[in-house]
Amino acid sequence: MNDRPWRPVGLSEAARLEAPIYPAVTVSMPHVQVYTNADREMADVVRGAYAPRVGRPEAVRIMALPDGALVHGQAQFLLSVGDALVEEQIPPHWRADQGGTLPPRRALPEPNEVDGDVMLIARFGCRTWGHWLGELLPKIAVCEWHFPNRYFYALPQEAIDVERSGVIAMRIRESLAAYGVPMGRILPLSGQLYRFSRLFAMTGVWTDRMMHPQVMATLQATARLPHAASAEKIRRVALLRGDNDRRQMANADAVKACLRARDYSILDIADLNFTDQISVFAQARSIFSILGSSLSGLIYADEGVDVIAAAPARFADRFFYALMQAKGARYAEVRGPVAGEPLPMYRDSAFEVPIADLEAALAALS
Repeated sequence: MNDRPWRPVGLSEAARLEAPIYPAVTVSMPHVQVYTNADREMADVVRGAYAPRVGRPEAVRIMALPDGALVHGQAQFLLSVGDALVEEQIPPHWRADQGGTLPPRRALPEPNEVDGDVMLIARFGCRTWGHWLGELLPKIAVCEWHFPNRYFYALPQEAIDVERSGVIAMRIRESLAAYGVPMGRILPLSGQLYRFSRLFAMTGVWTDRMMHPQVMATLQATARLPHAASAEKIRRVALLRGDNDRRQMANADAVKACLRARDYSILDIADLNFTDQISVFAQARSIFSILGSSLSGLIYADEGVDVIAAAPARFADRFFYALMQAKGARYAEVRGPVAGEPLPMYRDSAFEVPIADLEAALAALS
């Protein structure tokens, strides 16, 4: 048994070779918020989070790991090389700077041997749509654009198992197909240990709190969409979800009535297949959504799109605001009080949307 601690290292230190894909760039990130009903305390938080700034996303590189690199399927798909544990694969709640601790190094089981060129995509958060669409699928799109048909992609078995994961697994499969990746080139990882002869990993496509603009351009330009020139275009859309009970609007019927009165089409985003979701974002000039993963599709939105997001009063998220900045969007947010007792994870609490404030947000964008 080996109880010595792991030695956390960055991917660059663990790798034996690297290939540059996109260089580091400097990007102006403007202030795009035009309305908020946040109270004074929360408005100060929002003002700091949404301030204009200069973004400096890092270079995007493909890294070749040494022969014998291990992926620990039983431990959140940790990646190790000898006694080194690659930091990019460590879940945030295990990191020392977040108050966590790494699992101890112990005697490892006999690994499954894997040959061939494999790109590691499996990671914590893989079954969360925002992480998948904003951080992980982009790596596959970039690989397929620059090195078509070269790699097998290592993904969690659970992420593509429709029987176990339902809608999210279907959408992940559809998104892979949209970038020309058949299931035959997916290497499903389960709760075992895997040793690779030729394992590759890509550095983060989301650094300095934004997606690298060339990665976003690749995602938009290379998706394989069905031709539907005759389809009716939806210019104003409210994207709601019926597949989960988190962060829901307690007065959803009143919100829908307000939006319908202003010619918004109400869509359940989870009911749409992946290419239909892309089409909706690409066509829409104005989008309403609960603040959260339904807004991940802003990657595919046109420049200058209007966005209205509703959220519990004390919840904010810069992830989606960065997408709006990249699109030169106009953003209005409506916050509302939690309905009943807040959940332990406050951001998941049901909340009321003040209709008068929603009307004010719509007016600010009209």
